[in-house]
Amino acid sequence: MSSALRHAGHGLARRLRPLIPARLADGGRFFVFRVPAVAAEPAPGVRGVALGPADLPRLAACRAMVDPSEGARRLARRFEAGAVAFGLEEGEDLLGYCWGRVGGYVAEDADRYRMDLGPSDAYVFDAWLTPGARHRGLFEPLVAVTQRGLATLGARRFLSTVAAGNAVSLRVHARIGATWLETVAYASLVGVTMHASRSPLGTRVQLGDRDFVSRVTRSPEVP
Repeated sequence: MSSALRHAGHGLARRLRPLIPARLADGGRFFVFRVPAVAAEPAPGVRGVALGPADLPRLAACRAMVDPSEGARRLARRFEAGAVAFGLEEGEDLLGYCWGRVGGYVAEDADRYRMDLGPSDAYVFDAWLTPGARHRGLFEPLVAVTQRGLATLGARRFLSTVAAGNAVSLRVHARIGATWLETVAYASLVGVTMHASRSPLGTRVQLGDRDFVSRVTRSPEVP
């Protein structure tokens, strides 16, 4: 079964992808982490801020989206889904942002993965720093600002996902002491999807055209 887990996202779908339209074949692998509370303050002159719908043009510009108007519309869907955003500012410049949602998952990818979260669990995602703000020790303050903002909304536990190929994010998660919860691989071919999950609860495989709902992420204190 471990072989299925390692290769589900990189096997048949990957080999056939050049022959099949992207909408019909997909696959990948990612890790799920519990992120501890991060205690870090921004450098002098940098401040944490809450961001709202009025900041959508700034968020799109911060990400340097090719079409800022379309980027703002796409990001607006996150607010509509119940997510909130926080960022770091220096003067008038938005150096970076991070999103989160308390008590629910924000599904944006084609992997059909879903977290089953309790009311005090928070999904933290899409932490981003502009190229000029990197290598300044700002990632930890960005996460800390986001966690504190989510805590005011009731969050007590923080979770995130990282693609297996994102070496930078994996190093950062290791640096802040994130705890591995689950490894998920998926492959989709012509509408049929297979998920394989490995966690402390064991190995789970699901085949079929439906979402993969993971309960590994749910707070153990919540039934």
